[in-house]
Amino acid sequence: MNNERIKEIALANGHQFFTNPDGTHNIHPLAYQFAKAIITDVINDEIKEHQDCIDSLSGVPDSVKEYARDSILDLQGKLAELDEVTDD
Repeated sequence: MNNERIKEIALANGHQFFTNPDGTHNIHPLAYQFAKAIITDVINDEIKEHQDCIDSLSGVPDSVKEYARDSILDLQGKLAELDEVTDD
């Protein structure tokens, strides 16, 4: 997810352009913050569900547990990418 995609979704769902102090137009910066907060919350929920699943596995080969751990790492990577997106 990047700012362009957030902007597309926001505009498609009724958000309007905001005029910045420099005269440029964009959606309101709070819309980016709101989108990122929701995405972060969803990803964190997924990470918790994955971890709960791993914790509940008994008698399962370590390779299966490792696959689930890799999924958590992928989700954490998505969070890191989201942190790199600016609010402009």
